[in-house]
Formats: sequence, C-alpha cells, structure tokens
Amino acid sequence: MKRIVLVIFLSFLITFGMSAASADLVDFAMDVTDNVIDAIEFGGRPAMNRIQEHMLSLNVDSMSLEQRREIYESYRVSSGFAILRNVFIGFGNGSKRQGDSWGTLIGSIGDGLGIGLLTASATCFLIDLMTFQTIGAATGSQEVGSLSDSPLMGATKALAISGAIVIGVNRLIGIIPPLVYSARYNSKLRDGLGLDKDLNLVAGPVVDPITGDSGIMMMASVSF
Repeated sequence: MKRIVLVIFLSFLITFGMSAASADLVDFAMDVTDNVIDAIEFGGRPAMNRIQEHMLSLNVDSMSLEQRREIYESYRVSSGFAILRNVFIGFGNGSKRQGDSWGTLIGSIGDGLGIGLLTASATCFLIDLMTFQTIGAATGSQEVGSLSDSPLMGATKALAISGAIVIGVNRLIGIIPPLVYSARYNSKLRDGLGLDKDLNLVAGPVVDPITGDSGIMMMASVSF
C-alpha cells in the first residue's frame, strides 16, 4: 500500500511539474513573434535596413568628423555580451539585445525544439511510471522508481539525449549570429556615416563638371 501511495505522489509531482513547463512553453511560443518584432529596433538604434533613412534624417553630410564618430560609438553593435547571452541564457536572447531578428528566431526555434524533446521524454517517463512501474509496484515485482525495461523507457532516454544535444548544438551555433550581425551592422553604419575602418572620413574621387578636372572629396555613403 505504501508503494502505491508513493507512486501516486511521484506521479502527481511529475504531472504538476510538466503542467508548469507546458504553460511556460505556451507562453514562450506566444512571445516568439513579439521577440522578433522587438528585435527590429532596440535601445534607439536603427535596424540595419533603416540605417540609410536614419542617417538622412540626421543630415550626416553637415556633421563634423567628431560628431560622426560619436554617433558611431553610440550606435555600434558589440558581440561579446550577445554571445554570452546566446550561450548561457539561450533562445536567441543575445541576438535580440543586438536587434538581430534572424538570430533571435534561430535561437528561439533551436532551444524550443530541444525543450520540446525533453518534454516529450518526461511525458514518456510519466506514462511509464503510471503504467508499467505502477503495476510492478502494486504486484511487488518491482521497486518504486526503478527503471523498467519497457519500450517507453528506451524512448525516454533517446528523447532526453536528443533534446540535450539539440540544445547544446544550438547554444554553440548561437556564437555565430552575434559575430556576423555586429560586423555587418557596424560596416553599414560606418558607410552611412562616411567613415572608414579607422573611423576617418572616406575619400572618394570626383570630377569637376565644368573643368573636367579630377580630385578627391571627403564623402559619406550609404550601402544596402
């Protein structure tokens, strides 16, 4: 009798835990779209596809070199903390902080899939616990909490291992998006401000339309 009560108690704890986890997963799934939308613009920094429009609104051509450098330092995207967030927090959190919608989406899908596999593993274990192991405990042929040899236990292990691998691989892959996004964003930002890699004004060749003489002009450019 004590064994049956213990099994029921364990089943209740697992069921309660899985219900809470499922609720969190539902909330997470509903927030994915909002996260991606939020990632379009963060902290007043223009999204990558809005840099040209934003630079035009700032009238960059009339700015001094120091003013352009100040804007660059204010808007530039770093990758260090974003990588740490993607690896240790997961779900593309670091990419979201950068403003990278694709990195956010990829990280969210990868970790979401991994957690889904772990949840499926826990479900198989719960079913096994409430059927094969409960019967074994009730009949006295098996101790409570011992691993059964049922097919479900094999599926439980396989799903758990798969979920852990998916999450681990996704966290490692999460290192890449922050590096790529920061490099691309900062490059476009420099172009929009008319700065080179050393944060000096870009020099471009020009031709006098009247005399036809060529020369050098410090200029700003915006790339797409």
